[in-house]
Amino acid sequence: MDLPLRTRLLGAFVGVVVLSGALTILAGSFLINRMVIGEAERRVVLGLKTAHAMWERRLDEALKVCMVMAGGDGHMVEKLPSHQAVVQRSLDKLRIECGYDFLQILDSRGIIFAAARGDNKGAQASSSPIIKRVLLEKKPVAGLSILPIKALSMENDTLAARTRIRVLPTPHAKPGGQDEITNAMVLEAAAPIMNQRRQLIGVVRVGTVINQNYDFVDFVRENVFTAVTYDGKNLGTVTIFQGDVRITTNVVGADGQRAIGTRVSEEVYDQVLGQGKMWIGPAFVVDSWYISAYEPLRNIQDDIVGMLYVGILKKRYDDMRRQAMILFIV
Repeated sequence: MDLPLRTRLLGAFVGVVVLSGALTILAGSFLINRMVIGEAERRVVLGLKTAHAMWERRLDEALKVCMVMAGGDGHMVEKLPSHQAVVQRSLDKLRIECGYDFLQILDSRGIIFAAARGDNKGAQASSSPIIKRVLLEKKPVAGLSILPIKALSMENDTLAARTRIRVLPTPHAKPGGQDEITNAMVLEAAAPIMNQRRQLIGVVRVGTVINQNYDFVDFVRENVFTAVTYDGKNLGTVTIFQGDVRITTNVVGADGQRAIGTRVSEEVYDQVLGQGKMWIGPAFVVDSWYISAYEPLRNIQDDIVGMLYVGILKKRYDDMRRQAMILFIV
């Protein structure tokens, strides 16, 4: 039976309205999702660039301290034998003021001649790639080093204890891996001490152990994201990894503590540590999803030794997107 013309016109009109509404909602959902997630990704990329610049600035500052101390035609080394106690007190005062974990003066063979603290006089320090390069090239050098815990235990037992980190089982992490971190990631700088004849007579060395040192990650977070929380978690987070293990972070686990010893997700591991590429996008971090940016950290030999991470809690942007969609549909 043929429907009346009015009914057919009404049905066609309703169909067009429903189809148009559905297409509009789909297009709006796509655009809102793209805008919200895109804005989050832009923010974490900017945060990663800022963190990288701050990291480089720390290296530059450490290098300048070494270069200033190494100046003066070797007078510092000449005074050491007769003024050992005075020099050690001066070194320790400078170490504390500059915030370093160790400050040392080495001889031309890389043997510790004087140190700000610790009973490590006479210890060999040339195992450090930084010191090896300074002794070889006679030029100032700064960068990342991975040093054995034994090298720090002579400097300070507390420092060595801070280095040791138990690796925790982490969802989405790559199978296998080590059970414990027993090496220290060190931000290190050194400069040669030259005499008037331009001969190498010593080296000034400073270093900051990154393991469980929260100064840098908290400084970056407060300056990039401020100390804002969302749903009980830090909104913006910063982490330094040694390999795939978090050695300093303000990511908080389910217990409310810093997620030290947890590992990165397998997909990030493969791209950043495996291929040496940046990662930008959603990533599972400990127990939540974050819009994340990762980049590899390299030592002076250009080997990848860890990662620098900046991320924003994804749940906040999911909630923003959901609220925008509700308003759009209404």
